[in-house]
Amino acid sequence: DDKGDPYIVEEYMPCNLLDVIKASLEPNMDRLSWKDCLSIIKQVLTALDHSHSLGVIHQDLKPSNILLHRMPDQSLSLKVCDFNLAVKVEQVQDSIDDVATVAGTLDYLSPEQRAGDRLDQRSDLFNVGLIFYELLTRQKPAVASQPASVLSQNKAVPSWVDDFISTALKANREDRFQSAGEMLTFIDKANVPAKVKLQEKLSKGLVKLLIC
Repeated sequence: DDKGDPYIVEEYMPCNLLDVIKASLEPNMDRLSWKDCLSIIKQVLTALDHSHSLGVIHQDLKPSNILLHRMPDQSLSLKVCDFNLAVKVEQVQDSIDDVATVAGTLDYLSPEQRAGDRLDQRSDLFNVGLIFYELLTRQKPAVASQPASVLSQNKAVPSWVDDFISTALKANREDRFQSAGEMLTFIDKANVPAKVKLQEKLSKGLVKLLIC
C-alpha cells in the first residue's frame, strides 16, 4: 500500500457453498438442480486432482470452504479455499496426538480422521461425497453408517449419481474411489457433459446471492 506494507489482492467471490445451502432451506426457495450440484462437484474434484498431484491433502473440505460466483453465461465458477490445515502426504503422522491427524470439522471428518488413522487423499474424496449428498438432499448424511439413498429424497437424481455417492461414502477407504481423477472418469462415463451449466432457473433469492 502507500505506506509500504505488504497486502494480498484476491478475486472477489460473493458467497460460499454453505450460503447457498442455507438459502435453499428458506421457505419458498428452490434447491439447486442436480446438474448445478454436479457442476460444483466436478470443479471441486478438478481442484483436488491438482492439489493431490502435488501431494497436498486439504483435510477440512466443507461447503464454507468452497467460494462461488455466477458467470455471465450463467455457469457456476468456484474456488476451493482455506488450506490452513492442509498437509503434504509425507508429513501425515500415524499418531492420534498429531494435530494434522485430528484437525478438521466434526461433521465433515472421514472415518479415518475420526479414528486417528494415517490420512491420504481418499479422506478428501469422502468429503466430496458428503458435500454432494448435502447439496442434493439439503441435509448432512449420517457418517456412522451408510446414509439413506439420495434417490429416496430427491427423485430428480439419476441412479448413477446415487451409486457415485454411495461409493464415495464407503467407510472403508479401500472400497471408495481412489483418486479425484477416478471420480471424474466415472462421471464422464455416465455420459454427462464435460461442463454442465445452469439448466434451471434459480429462485430470485439464490440469483441475488450469486450475483458478483
